[in-house]
Amino acid sequence: MNQWQPIETAPRDGTWVLIAGGRTTEDDYNSTGVLTTRPVTAFWSEPLWEEDAEWAFCFWDGDWREGYLNPTHWMPLPQPPEGDQ
Repeated sequence: MNQWQPIETAPRDGTWVLIAGGRTTEDDYNSTGVLTTRPVTAFWSEPLWEEDAEWAFCFWDGDWREGYLNPTHWMPLPQPPEGDQ
C-alpha cells in the first residue's frame, strides 16, 4: 500500500491522484459552516491563466469540476480490482 506523501512531490502533469488535507471550493457554499476536508481524486489543472491553476476534482457524475484548496498530502490511486478494466 502506498503512503501519503507531501503535496510538493505530487505530479502536475494531469495524472489523477488522491489528495487530502485541504478544503474544497464547494465549502464556500456550505451553509453548515463545516469544511469538507475529505480526500478526493484530483489532478493538477493549468488553465489559460496561471493564477487559476489548481487541484481540480469532479463530482460523482463527472460533469462539474471544483477546486481543492491547499492540500497537504497526496498518494497514487490504487490499482482497480482484477477483471475491472
